[in-house]
Amino acid sequence: MKNIAPFACTFTPHIPELLQQLNCSIGISTYQAGKLVLISPKDNEHLVQLPRTFHKPMGIAKHPSDANKIALACRDEVIVFKNNAELAQFYPKAPNKYDGLFLPTVTYKTNFLDIHDLEFGKDGIYGVNTLFSCIMKLSEDFNFEPYWKPSFISAL
Repeated sequence: MKNIAPFACTFTPHIPELLQQLNCSIGISTYQAGKLVLISPKDNEHLVQLPRTFHKPMGIAKHPSDANKIALACRDEVIVFKNNAELAQFYPKAPNKYDGLFLPTVTYKTNFLDIHDLEFGKDGIYGVNTLFSCIMKLSEDFNFEPYWKPSFISAL
């Protein structure tokens, strides 16, 4: 029986080369499958996909001044990850294969807010909170603090 990958990826021939030149990867979240999929160039012709399982992953944000920090909104939490390239070389399942290893450093317990988008701001992490129809800021004291709501929303 042939071993089939859980996700298939088709792409135009120039995508691996473009990602290689930009020195970047693409992160795609899919809450239906419960995956965060990172797509990276293996070389100028091939891509590597790395799916990781989370509970209902949705919004993803890259820190604007620290490319080694990302945040991921999940079902009832927002997880902040920090890259540790030094530890990546010792990853037990594939030593010396990866150039980065993002480890969780901070977790904000939010409950079920349906955070569909995230952004690092100057003073914290902001998100689109669809359950309460507002833009919110993550809080250390509360699940969130409302930052902005549309004028047609009368109450949160």
